[in-house]
Amino acid sequence: MTSILVIDDDIQILSCLRIVLESAGYTTDCTTNGSEALRYCQQKNYDLILCDVFMPDNNGLEVILELRRRKSRTKVIAMSGGSGVGLPNFLDAMIDFGACSTLAKPFDATKLLDAIEEVLCSTV
Repeated sequence: MTSILVIDDDIQILSCLRIVLESAGYTTDCTTNGSEALRYCQQKNYDLILCDVFMPDNNGLEVILELRRRKSRTKVIAMSGGSGVGLPNFLDAMIDFGACSTLAKPFDATKLLDAIEEVLCSTV
């Protein structure tokens, strides 16, 4: 079964993502901060990480950079509602730092599940 770690500091978003992912058959762990997420990654190998970019206590960029420093091959989708201005360019830049894909919030369940399937099926 595919395991996904979801990192988002918004409890409501985290809860919604868990429901959508588990309904689609994924095994899901969730956390509200990057520091705890990095500890989870030391204890378990995930197939995919959904990572919010703007969070206190190790933001998404720091999480992605640390995973790449550790030579982790876990695929990451960076997601953000950001501040609005310049968001698409900011999310595009996350690819340069090691994310496999990005999602701009808000997004619907179909878009989320399509992005996950695309990333999981990619060989990169």
